[in-house]
Amino acid sequence: MTTTSEFITNFSLVIDYNKEYTRTELSKLLTTVYNKTYKKKKEPSKYNLYIKENIINLKKEFPDKNGKELMKMASDNWKVEKVAEEIKKLF
Repeated sequence: MTTTSEFITNFSLVIDYNKEYTRTELSKLLTTVYNKTYKKKKEPSKYNLYIKENIINLKKEFPDKNGKELMKMASDNWKVEKVAEEIKKLF
């Protein structure tokens, strides 16, 4: 099935043929179906995966810290690990 026919099929599943839609409502429906059909979700990067896992561990270790502080700590940890990897490559 081509993406155009997939788009039309998806749209026909979402639309209620008995309802009268405003232009705004139709626009929202079309946008939703378009994004589902054409935009593919990107895989998370190594950084995203590291931060997600690291923040979970930091929350357990520092329950009194807020999200911004935890993100800063996780980001700093990432930088330290990246430098450590670079040093390992040199030796």
